[in-house]
Amino acid sequence: MSTSASFCSQCGAPLTPAARFCGQCGQPVGAATAPASVAPPMTNPAPAPAASAEPVLGFVPTVQRRSGFMGLKAEAFTVMVTPARLVFIPIGSDEMKQAVAEARDRAKQAGKGFFGQWGAQLAWLGILHERLVATPIETLLTSRPGSFFIALSIIKRVKIDVDLGDEDSPSTTRLVIETHAGKHSYELTSGGSREVKALLKQALGDIVK
Repeated sequence: MSTSASFCSQCGAPLTPAARFCGQCGQPVGAATAPASVAPPMTNPAPAPAASAEPVLGFVPTVQRRSGFMGLKAEAFTVMVTPARLVFIPIGSDEMKQAVAEARDRAKQAGKGFFGQWGAQLAWLGILHERLVATPIETLLTSRPGSFFIALSIIKRVKIDVDLGDEDSPSTTRLVIETHAGKHSYELTSGGSREVKALLKQALGDIVK
C-alpha cells in the first residue's frame, strides 16, 4: 500500500494524515502543484500565491486583549477566520478614523444627507475588512506590527462565555481559546456571540462551545 506525501505542495510544511488544508499556508491538500519550472518551496517563494490559496471564511469583528497593571493596557484586534488559522490583526485609532472618513465619503457620493452620512460611519469596519481581504495574509502578518495567528491544528477548545454582570458592572462576552500551549482570552467588543460561534464552528467544528 503506497503512502501519500506528508508535506504541503505549496510551502513544504508537514501535514497531519487527515488534514484538508495546510496548517501553515492554507493550501488545500491534494490541490494541483506548481509547474516544475517554479522554484521549490525552500527557495523562499513570494508569499502572495500562498496567501491567495487561503480563503477567508469571515471575521470576528473586534476583540480586545488587556494586559499590564490591572489590565489597563488594551489592544484591539479584528480576527480573520480561515480554514487553517485565526489571524489577529491589530486596529489602530488612525486606521479606524481613515475607514470612518471613507465610509462617510462613500455615503456622500451616494447622495445621502447628514444623517445618512453619520449612520454610514458605522460601516467603517466593513471597509477595513475589504482592505484586509485584498491583501495577502502573509503580507499582513509581516507588515502590520502586533499581528499574529493561531493555527487551528493546535486549538483544543473554544468557548464563548457571556457574563451578564450586575448593577455595578456591565455584561461582557469573552472569547476563550485553549491551545496545547496555553489559554488565550479576549473580550468580544462587537459582533453577536451567536454569529461569532457559528463562524468559528465553520472552521473548528464541535470544539467550539
